[in-house]
Amino acid sequence: MEFNDQKRLADVKELADFLGVDKSWVYEQSRRGLIPVIKAGKYNRYKKQEVLEVLKERGEIVCIRQQTN
Repeated sequence: MEFNDQKRLADVKELADFLGVDKSWVYEQSRRGLIPVIKAGKYNRYKKQEVLEVLKERGEIVCIRQQTN
């Protein structure tokens, strides 16, 4: 997935892969209200740019590794 693809929402796995963290971290941060989440029925969806902004504000982002296809 392209980083600039702003219209598509990421699922938990996509966000975890993008951030280089476990899915359990994404679920926990979502549950605690520490990252922005969009509920789509029983599913969590994310705007990667919004999550990045929140993490940067908290000082938790140093760098994002680029995915190669």
